[in-house]
Order: sequence, then C-alpha cells, then structure tokens
Amino acid sequence: MIIVVLGASERRRDAVIEQLMKAERIMTRHLNITPLISTVDKGYRRLCHEFNTKPLGLTITIVSGITTKEQVDYLRKKKAVICHCYGQVSSPIYKTIKILSGDFHVLPVPLPRHVPDHIHTPLEVISECFFKG
Repeated sequence: MIIVVLGASERRRDAVIEQLMKAERIMTRHLNITPLISTVDKGYRRLCHEFNTKPLGLTITIVSGITTKEQVDYLRKKKAVICHCYGQVSSPIYKTIKILSGDFHVLPVPLPRHVPDHIHTPLEVISECFFKG
C-alpha cells in the first residue's frame, strides 16, 4: 500500500507521517523525495524506480515531498491513497492537482475540539484502506 501525504505545513505533515509510521503491527517505510527535487525529473525517476522494481507486499510506503502533478498522477495510477493534511490549501501543488472524492483529509492526533466529519486521523486512514481492500 502507498500513502501520499500532501498539503499544510511541514510540521503538520511530519506529525501525520510520524503517526502513520507508528501504526502497530504494520511494517512501514518513509520515502521522502524532497531532497531530490533539485530537478523535477529526479523525483519522478525515484518514484518510478521505487514502485516498479520492488514488490510492496504488506508494507505501507508513506511518500512525502511530492511537488508535481506528474508525480501525483503516477502515484494515483499505482493506486496510492492520497491524504491531504486538513487546513489551508496554500501549498503550490494545489495549483496543479485536484482533491478527488476518494482522497482523505487527515489531521494528527490529538484532534482539535470541533473537526468536520470528513477528517480522519492517520490510524483511521490505515483502517479504512485495509477495510476497503
């Protein structure tokens, strides 16, 4: 399974990623392509290499550092779960991609007092993904 974390501040994304990585009894790994974005092609090539050469098995790969529509489109084709950190949609990537109905809106725990019903915790995202198969 591939989970992509997009949007919000770096601090909020890192908190979501940290909680995804700590999910009990699930093997996770984090692929951050941010250091590779000196050229957009390097980030895209890294994604292709990671997901075309290695069997995913029961491991959840959490991907961050996505900066282009092409990268998002590639990951959607690989059936990645796209998670948007809830909050202001000010990240530059939202100028080129759309939030689709099957995407998740996520916030790290503890949640604020009044949160809309469509917001999930990182653990709820994992549970939903396994439930839907």
